[in-house]
Amino acid sequence: MTEKLIFISCGQQTSDEKQLGTSVQRLIGSFPGYKSYFAEYVQNLDALSLNVFDGLRKCSGLISFLHDRGRVIHDSKEWGYRSSAWVNQEIAILAYRKQFEGVDIPILVFKDEKVRFRRCHDFSHC
Repeated sequence: MTEKLIFISCGQQTSDEKQLGTSVQRLIGSFPGYKSYFAEYVQNLDALSLNVFDGLRKCSGLISFLHDRGRVIHDSKEWGYRSSAWVNQEIAILAYRKQFEGVDIPILVFKDEKVRFRRCHDFSHC
């Protein structure tokens, strides 16, 4: 039986965020038939392409955490609070896989209550 890979997309800015990611990693590993990928130690471009991109290419699912990364001001008006650019890019890569490879990958997203998040089904309005 091939294990299914679950990609954990979680911030690592604080020790609490790192602990959350490693806790989810341990939880997933406790289920037979599943393994997880959490990029806790990726520090350079080679590791990014060899590990993160490979994990996104091979994963069967994603668990993502949208942590608060600060307030956004646009044209002197508050837009809201954003999440991690890295986490959003990882989700975008899986959207690419769905669109161009026809691979449907389940995604579970947990969002900080302050983070502004907009679902777009018609990308002309995003």
